[in-house]
Amino acid sequence: MTDPMRTYADDGFYIHPKPLLDADLVRAATSGMDSIRAGVYDTGTEPMPSPWKPGDDPQILCKIELPQRASTAIGSLVSDQRLGELAAKVTGADWVQVWWVQLLYKPPTPPKPGVNVGWHQDRQYWSAWEEGSELFTAWVALSDVAENSGPMRFVPGSHQWGLLGEGDFFGQDLSSQRQNMRLPERAQWREEVPAILPPGGV
Repeated sequence: MTDPMRTYADDGFYIHPKPLLDADLVRAATSGMDSIRAGVYDTGTEPMPSPWKPGDDPQILCKIELPQRASTAIGSLVSDQRLGELAAKVTGADWVQVWWVQLLYKPPTPPKPGVNVGWHQDRQYWSAWEEGSELFTAWVALSDVAENSGPMRFVPGSHQWGLLGEGDFFGQDLSSQRQNMRLPERAQWREEVPAILPPGGV
């Protein structure tokens, strides 16, 4: 049996081995995502200003900030108790609070420029928080994430490298990005682990 806290401490990430959230919750959130992308907000409130807005090219990466403001279903998903319990189990936290939520939609193949998410460390985008703040990212898959669907990839042990400050979330040339990153002495980029997830996986 894998120890989530030990895996997270050793690798810098933890992939839950089965769906955490039930199909009905995921289906409702998927419908909420589609509505937001169409500019329909069942709460009557828009998301925060975002890099992608309804009417933009549907075949490029869609990134929408605080979608739970606009969708009751997405709000229900991100506040689900099971997510908080898993985050606490992985990190050892006594309590967990949601700070920020992003909706990411990668269009299906064939790929075109503007679809990739570049290599980056989340910390470089969290400048509002002091060094040492206990921040943790959880990604919930709303669809089946297979090897051929462009899954997020982790570099095991890279959480020990400190803040590189060289990644680019919107960078498209992943190979060039990797080659140009200056790693700490003795750091090695040995492997990349894809986050293969079912709907409701975390």
